[in-house]
Amino acid sequence: MAGALHVRRAGFMSGVNLGAWFLAQAAATGASFRRDRVVSVGTNGGRVSEIGLASGSRIATDRLVVAAGPALPEVAGLLGVTLPVFHELHAKVAFRDRERAIRRDAPFLIWNDPLHIDWSVDERARFGDQQDFPGGVHIRPVDLVHGDELYLIWTFETDRRDYQWPPRFDRRYAEVVLRGCAQMAPAMAPYVAGESRGITDGGYYCKTPENRPLIGPLAVDGAFAVGALSGYGLMAAHGAGELVAGHVVGGTLPDYARWFLPSRYDDPSYRRLVEEWGPLVGQL
Repeated sequence: MAGALHVRRAGFMSGVNLGAWFLAQAAATGASFRRDRVVSVGTNGGRVSEIGLASGSRIATDRLVVAAGPALPEVAGLLGVTLPVFHELHAKVAFRDRERAIRRDAPFLIWNDPLHIDWSVDERARFGDQQDFPGGVHIRPVDLVHGDELYLIWTFETDRRDYQWPPRFDRRYAEVVLRGCAQMAPAMAPYVAGESRGITDGGYYCKTPENRPLIGPLAVDGAFAVGALSGYGLMAAHGAGELVAGHVVGGTLPDYARWFLPSRYDDPSYRRLVEEWGPLVGQL
């Protein structure tokens, strides 16, 4: 190895704060915001002409960017467009580390090796027979020296799920994650016998088969998509936004733009490549 990149604050960007900053910047330049729900997209001559909202109001426009997160296929369906995306649950546990088992200045910890959990007979009755789990258990201090909260994450549920809100998580999730974290960080082992299992929350990974995002025009003129940034959304959001904006205004696009076009799946040779790569290619 000639060199390495150590991102010392990896995993510590606040998506909520970043989004709030962007909203403030947009508002300062004259953008307006409306809290509503898109229920229809009108077209005229095969081109976007208006947006219908749940409140009953309509917005006349010839440009629509669908950036709906896990609702991406649902909103695209209003245009009669089917996108090759699916969903996986992605949960985390917010856990109070009152005993300071993890140092507050600890980095984002990820354990890559598979783990085995020895359930008791009673625990098997409650949590099932699965004992071997894939690698990837995470621990991250949330607020550094200012508190005692940890995020515990382990994406071992990779079954495809239909999108529903709010999501429903595996009832054993917090139990499995806590035990996995205790194997990575033995100082957390006393919590396994305790009562606290934290608060489980999260959402969905919205993914394409090869885990490359969808950025660019859809089959209906004036409609564009940006989404399916599973596992790297915050990291790629700025570049994805700039790229879709280039499509919208007809700007000069970078060479790599073609690899993210929704229309790439129209190419049979590309679809064959995706099948050869398998389902885990590109996953972060």
